[in-house]
Amino acid sequence: MPAIYKNFGLVFSYSSVLLMSKGLTLLVSYMVAFSVSNTEFGYFSLAQALFVTSVALMGFNSSAAYVRYFYSEGISAIYKALKRIYLLLFVISVLSGLLLYFVFIDHKYFVWFALLPVSGFLAAHIASFNAIYRCSNNFSGYAFAELGRPLLVFLSLTAFLLMEFEFSAVAVYLVVLCSSLLLVVSVSVFHLRSKLFNKSQSSLGEKEVVLYLFPLVMVQLMALLNNVGDRYILSAFVTVEELGKYGKAYLIGSAAGMLIDSFSLLWAPLVVRRIGDFKTDLYPKTLLVFGVANLLSLLLLSGAGFVFVYKNSFFSFDYLFWVTAIIVLSAFMARVGYQIFVPVLSAYDLTGVVAKLSFAGAVSGIVANFALIPFWGGVGAAIATWISFFIFSILSFWVVRERVLRV
Repeated sequence: MPAIYKNFGLVFSYSSVLLMSKGLTLLVSYMVAFSVSNTEFGYFSLAQALFVTSVALMGFNSSAAYVRYFYSEGISAIYKALKRIYLLLFVISVLSGLLLYFVFIDHKYFVWFALLPVSGFLAAHIASFNAIYRCSNNFSGYAFAELGRPLLVFLSLTAFLLMEFEFSAVAVYLVVLCSSLLLVVSVSVFHLRSKLFNKSQSSLGEKEVVLYLFPLVMVQLMALLNNVGDRYILSAFVTVEELGKYGKAYLIGSAAGMLIDSFSLLWAPLVVRRIGDFKTDLYPKTLLVFGVANLLSLLLLSGAGFVFVYKNSFFSFDYLFWVTAIIVLSAFMARVGYQIFVPVLSAYDLTGVVAKLSFAGAVSGIVANFALIPFWGGVGAAIATWISFFIFSILSFWVVRERVLRV
């Protein structure tokens, strides 16, 4: 019994830090959303979407390698195997930033987007450091790496908005974001230097790690299309002001997704450690969570239909705003299956299958976005998000049954 309480306390501690980090990020978005015009928030939403894109493109999902090989190979072996990849991605991020700067040098907002490639590269490293800290149960290191960036961004933007400086919120956000990421990465590298740069006797090579990560990179890119593809497609059919309005509705709906994320990131290391107990012990529990999440998702979808039919408006926002927000919330509940079953497939080294599942989910989302957005705008984007998340979750559940439980 004491061991159970200890494990629960450990999970609660890490989840609380991650929840606080997500909460600060969400709070920053809320502060900006209700302090600037829809047009400026449209650019802010695009900046956030491009930041997530940069993290995926400039990170090669290397944090997954630290989770997978931490217990068997060690940190220095993983870093050595990825060192050339890191160098290549750093060069690409710097050159991409310079290109964006010279292309958009005369644009009030887009010129600051030049900071995003480097910011994505740094954020991907923080994700790797977080994986190391989680696997080694270094709570203080994890808390600093996870909270450093959102806390600094929150404090800086709060001061900016309260003092009403005549600067663009987008510019301030991107400058502070890049600066805080650089600070956290520098301190983390110094703190982990003895583990990262030690000589390793492991035979783990670059090829083995790349072959393991490449399908997961594809998964991440497909998930990226599901998460932010709607912003890019919307920008082709609606004004930046309408995009900003959708971004505000998405903020409300995605709040539950951030709460779920705070627990799901701890799930992958647990599955790796207890892979032998999955079929007998963990699977029944995950099945229960999966069923409850889908039930809630369908109930929320019904609620969105009710608001749409009766045109209910609340807090000065029109009914379509709330329909969009509720559908997005329902979509994030439908995504729970993906979050609990994909780490299981990765732990069984079925990353190639995960890549195929991700491709199916992403394609369904893209098709749905192009089919619905021209007619229904933000509501269509929300429905497309729900469709792709639901398909991905159901397929993930089915593959776990066929490729894990029945083998």
